[in-house]
Formats: sequence, C-alpha cells, structure tokens
Amino acid sequence: MMDVDGFKQINDTYGHFYGDGVLTYVSQILKASCKNTNAFLARYGGDEFCIVLPPNQEVDAEEIIARVHSNVANWNQTHPELRPIGLSIGYAEWDQKLDISYESLLARADERMYSVKNAKKRT
Repeated sequence: MMDVDGFKQINDTYGHFYGDGVLTYVSQILKASCKNTNAFLARYGGDEFCIVLPPNQEVDAEEIIARVHSNVANWNQTHPELRPIGLSIGYAEWDQKLDISYESLLARADERMYSVKNAKKRT
C-alpha cells in the first residue's frame, strides 16, 4: 500500500490537472518497478496505490519497494523542473498458516504506510 506524499498540497497549489499528472507519473513508476513480475497494480483510491504480489514470486515485497524508491529518485533527478514526488509505503505479507482475511492484510499494510508517513512528518 502506498500514498503520494503531500498530494493534497499538490492539488491545492498546482491544480487538479497537475495532480492528475502526478498520479499518472506515479502509476508509470510503479508499473516499471513491477516489470517482469506477476504483480497486480491498482489505484486504491485518491492518491493511494496497492501492489499485490502472488505467492512464490522470485522477487519479494522489499525488493519491489527498493525498486519503487530507486525509480522515484531517478524520476525526480530527471525532472528537476517539477515538484519532487515522494511515496510512503507500507506492506504486509500473507502467511497461509494463519487464518487472516484480505481486509486484515490490507489494514495492516495501510497501518504501516501511515507509520512511515507520520515518521516523515516528524523529520
């Protein structure tokens, strides 16, 4: 689960057309980060995106997150004329031994994402 940092401010400052462009850029970054995987990528709502990795992938969530951060940094470096993009990311892993619902899994990832987001605000 991931959220675009400062998205409300982006919309308020630059307008919804620019904000929509940011969401398009983010989706392109995420798509590139999931290349050569069987990941399912979706806009979850507003400025939130979700990546679901099927079990037994050759890449794990931490590798995808590292790719996302690397691709965001690269995008920001190659587009210095635009406001930098930042993402807060949280993830949860499904364990088939535990009886956990998809809703609980998403809630756990969402909770971790907001922990990352709040930590960024404190620094």
